[in-house]
Amino acid sequence: MSYTRVRSVSESCKILSLTSKSRVGILWDPDDPAAAIAVAFPLKVQLHSLKVRGPKPDIEVAFRAASKGRSSGLIIVRNSLVNRHPKEIASLGLN
Repeated sequence: MSYTRVRSVSESCKILSLTSKSRVGILWDPDDPAAAIAVAFPLKVQLHSLKVRGPKPDIEVAFRAASKGRSSGLIIVRNSLVNRHPKEIASLGLN
């Protein structure tokens, strides 16, 4: 999978629409209303929803699902839950 740091989901969408990526994972917290709006943003790529929630989100399971689903890229919708796990996300992203 490829990773690009951007400031917003809409910016991610613009970048992805310019690439040949056809299936993209999106890591997000469904309990965050702002994240749900971001996920609904229209794309020219197929999204693979990777929901994480709760005090101990299983981010490794989400990454395995992205790999199994053949996601060629990943958008991370940042919020307080996701922001608490940068090392785990970075480590899993390198594997």
